Amino acid sequence: MRLTSCAKNLIRTAIKLIPTNTDAMNTDTTKSVLPEVWAHIFKLASSPSALYPGVLPRVVKLSMVCGHWREVIYSTPSLWTNITLDVDRWTQSAATDGVTRLTYVLQLFLDRSNSAPLNLHLTMRSSVPVHPTTKLLDVLSQSMNRWKTVYLNIPPEIFEHPALQLLPQRLSSLQHVGLSDLLSDHHVNLFNDCPSLTSLELSWWHATPYRFQQEWLGIKTLDINILSLQTVGPATFISSFLKVCPNLENLSFFWGSSRSDLESLEVVVSRFNLKSLTLNGARGLFSLFQHLSLPDLSTMNLEIFDMRWDLKIFADFLSRSGCSITHLTLRSPFAIFIESIMLVLSFLRLLPSVQELCLNVRSRNRVLFVLFLDELFVGQSSLSSPLLPHLTDLTLILDEDSFEEGPLVRAVTSRWHPDLEDATEVGVACLRSLRLEMMNNKSVPTLEPLLYLRNAGLKLRVDVTLRSE
Repeated sequence: MRLTSCAKNLIRTAIKLIPTNTDAMNTDTTKSVLPEVWAHIFKLASSPSALYPGVLPRVVKLSMVCGHWREVIYSTPSLWTNITLDVDRWTQSAATDGVTRLTYVLQLFLDRSNSAPLNLHLTMRSSVPVHPTTKLLDVLSQSMNRWKTVYLNIPPEIFEHPALQLLPQRLSSLQHVGLSDLLSDHHVNLFNDCPSLTSLELSWWHATPYRFQQEWLGIKTLDINILSLQTVGPATFISSFLKVCPNLENLSFFWGSSRSDLESLEVVVSRFNLKSLTLNGARGLFSLFQHLSLPDLSTMNLEIFDMRWDLKIFADFLSRSGCSITHLTLRSPFAIFIESIMLVLSFLRLLPSVQELCLNVRSRNRVLFVLFLDELFVGQSSLSSPLLPHLTDLTLILDEDSFEEGPLVRAVTSRWHPDLEDATEVGVACLRSLRLEMMNNKSVPTLEPLLYLRNAGLKLRVDVTLRSE
């Protein structure tokens, strides 16, 4: 994060030199920096490469600063491989005046990237005049065999372009595709025959289940983002994908609707091979667990907005699946009542196999922070079994209104048992790593009482980030 910030500051300063002194950066100090280092800095500072009519991309501006930078940039194909092309809001005038220049810049990116794989974001609308759309697609079609990742936010009629009619045959290198629009079954199924495709991302405002022509045998990662479903519940929708993706290993599902009255699925869908599950959404999403059996599941990421968690449904899911969750990321709901806080802790008690936990406490939630650490504490007088006995790596995301040093030091110290015999006697694994991510903090906790553990081998890290709820 610091390197990215420094890189951008350097770039801003350098770009200001363009109209006044283009050789100001041609110094021995500048040339003494390895080209690989400059290339990495340029990549951090110029990504993504968004192409707009009448606007020079940042990587092109950087090449104008000095001869040395131009040489590095022109000889580094990876700086030209990320292309974001947005013609969503073009007027007829802008399209007429800018398409020639934009086509030239697009061709420059394709030429400078040589034969390197391309990452393309393409946004088009049917309201955009036909001429610029066709001309840009004509240029892009020359490189289709190099497309590695593609994000398409285009209406169905764009697929009528002759180049896109040959998608399956041309996209031999495509590994990831993202589709964002109301596309038909036919258009989604076009990508089924891409031989290298392993990752599929689908984003819609509204959606109904798709009818698939055949199984997607190559898909290992599936990411679905839906604001609302029109006719079915989330379990019915997800099951339609699980049935046609037998080799799926990673599933991420965001559901923004608050409706819980659409679910009609009555069977349990079992899927082996699925190792990672991410659920993010609103009311009713937690009930998805009553329709799933995932024996190989080991990683879970949960961010469910409401507190209507039926823990019996989840306990039955764990029993039915026989899975062992070892990696858990949990963003707690706004748990302002003690009942909600205890529900979070009860949920964690259902997962004793967790080894790595990332808990987002949210802001202004000191009660949850303190009670969680009290549960984590292991002492000789503890009457109940310890919470998360196999925990070795802990990440806590919080703000200064939630933070309290005393309970944290007490819990972490009680979990430090580097000697295997000591850990066995206490009944918990040794906590090897602690990371605090402080949101929007002006001051950073020093955690001075834990520094002696860091010297003894505990990985201790405190970061400050800008986050919004």
